[in-house]
Amino acid sequence: MNMTTKKYIPLFFVLLIISIMLNGWPAGIYPDGSIGIVQILTSIGWFAFLMGSILILKNTSLIRFLFNYLRFGFIGGMVVYLITLFENHLWDQTWFDIMSGIQYPLYVLFVVPMFGWNAFTAIPYGDFSFLIGFLYLLIAFGLSLRYKKIKIESLRY
Repeated sequence: MNMTTKKYIPLFFVLLIISIMLNGWPAGIYPDGSIGIVQILTSIGWFAFLMGSILILKNTSLIRFLFNYLRFGFIGGMVVYLITLFENHLWDQTWFDIMSGIQYPLYVLFVVPMFGWNAFTAIPYGDFSFLIGFLYLLIAFGLSLRYKKIKIESLRY
């Protein structure tokens, strides 16, 4: 199945928005709230979509698009983790408060769609962001291996 740009990009953003909407409330109030089956299934669905994209995508621009999302997901997870790591020590520093404002959009875009997985780990959101960042890194690694295989196959005569 060859996925075109006109189909994949809207599907990507619709699924991302749905994942954020369904996981947003529990992720925002965690650990006071609970993670239910809807959040777990949503996160499994988003993960399956990302993994399936590795197998389906053959268009170079779509592969780059997904790779960039995964790359920024890794960076975003690490930024959220580092900010939560130092927030107790630098609580009253103005520059740190400004820097910590960066973590919220990164958290929403990259960690919240996968937040249902935290039902199995039950760890603070900063530590969970660290794990999700590395999960994005592993998916990006798989995507790069797939991309290299596609390039090699296209060079065969």
